[in-house]
Amino acid sequence: MSCIERIRFFHHEYFDALLSYSPKLHVGLHCQCLLEVGVAVEESTKLEGLRKYDAWFQLAFRTGEVWDLQDKIFNMWERNEVKGQHGKKEKLDP
Repeated sequence: MSCIERIRFFHHEYFDALLSYSPKLHVGLHCQCLLEVGVAVEESTKLEGLRKYDAWFQLAFRTGEVWDLQDKIFNMWERNEVKGQHGKKEKLDP
């Protein structure tokens, strides 16, 4: 799973929680998202362990116009359309 895929997954989980007015919008949601993508956070160091993934959550927990623009940039990145981006070269089969 790529970083962009994780961020999109976290965004959808966050949006679902917002729509359901869930009270688990803070630490519980963060931990649940990380567990879903295979990242384990130890109970004893939960808050400290979440800090290193804070950048993902900062990107994922955006809404509205900001998320739309960010998602557009993610799509451009995946299609190697970002100026100066060095994409992976495909191997040609002989």
